[in-house]
Order: sequence, then structure tokens, then C-alpha cells
Amino acid sequence: MDNNRLSFLDDGQSIALAVSQLHSYFQNAYSSYQVKHGQLVNKIRATETEDPDLYQELQQLAEQITLFSVLRDSLSIADNVLQSSIIIKALGLEAEVYQIHKEDEKERSAERDARKRLTDS
Repeated sequence: MDNNRLSFLDDGQSIALAVSQLHSYFQNAYSSYQVKHGQLVNKIRATETEDPDLYQELQQLAEQITLFSVLRDSLSIADNVLQSSIIIKALGLEAEVYQIHKEDEKERSAERDARKRLTDS
């Protein structure tokens, strides 16, 4: 991916909005894994089982919680910084990070081609 281009953004999206949406995604995923972890702990306690598969699943959920916690926290920091009045004032609302990206025909065509390759396989 060419990091100097904004082609990774959807039409009508800014970098700041993409960061906010990613933050929300990782927050929701983190919460979902926490709920699953809690439910599994309750199941183990209620049944007083020592099923190694359940303990392995518990360990996997704990690892996912840790990973998504880091991602959530990192994006929270980025989101808060981008939305802070000091940064907005320093960069200005006309800065590229806040500007809405408009896809050009080349980007739309590349997305259509990628979707077609996925559906054809």
C-alpha cells in the first residue's frame, strides 16, 4: 500500500474518522471477548469441570483480550489526540487528516476488481 495516498479510506471518510471507527471496533471486540471469557469462567465454576479444552479456550480468550486491549488503548490515544482542540488548532481543520477523502475512478475500479476476484474464487 502506498502510505502517501489515502486510497485505503472509504469515500467520504477522513483519517480522523477512520481512527475513531477503528477505536470503536477494537473496543467492541475487546468487550465481546471479555463477555465470552466471563461466561466460560462461570460455566467452569458451575460445572466444576477440569476439561482441558475449556481451559485452553479460556487461555485463548485471555490472549485475545490482551491483544484487543492493547489495540483499543492505542487507538484510544490516537483518537483522543486527533480530536483534541490543541491538535485541531495546531493542524487546522483543513489538514489532510481531517479532510474527507473522495475516491477517484481508479480506486473505485480497483475495489470492483477486488470484489469480483473474491466472488469468482
